Amino acid sequence: LKSEDIVALGAYYSWLGSLQLVKTIVKRGRFIPAKVEIYPGTAVQLVINNTSTAAQSFSGDKMGLKTFTVPAREAVDMVWNAPETDGSYSLQCPECMVKDQSLTFVVTKNARRHVNPMATARARN
Repeated sequence: LKSEDIVALGAYYSWLGSLQLVKTIVKRGRFIPAKVEIYPGTAVQLVINNTSTAAQSFSGDKMGLKTFTVPAREAVDMVWNAPETDGSYSLQCPECMVKDQSLTFVVTKNARRHVNPMATARARN
């Protein structure tokens, strides 16, 4: 790798470390977990794993996410920035077998703040 590629790769990993990772699976029409607490203003890397044999569509209008589809037995990831104010935000699966099933993000100052492990490691050195 060239030195500028190494710097770019380091910057990418540092950026990834700044995101709070939230993984969920959709199994038999249910999100697991179905609720997550997020500190206000946190950048979230959301990974959705669809365990179904059929593609599933999801929407999160209040979250600012347009409808998207996760292919069968695949996962997608995206970045969502939690609002600065407390509130509840849901990602819906309108096609899932279980009606009104959603992944709910509770944005609250009572949630643990995400700490970038890359920044913590640099601070120790």
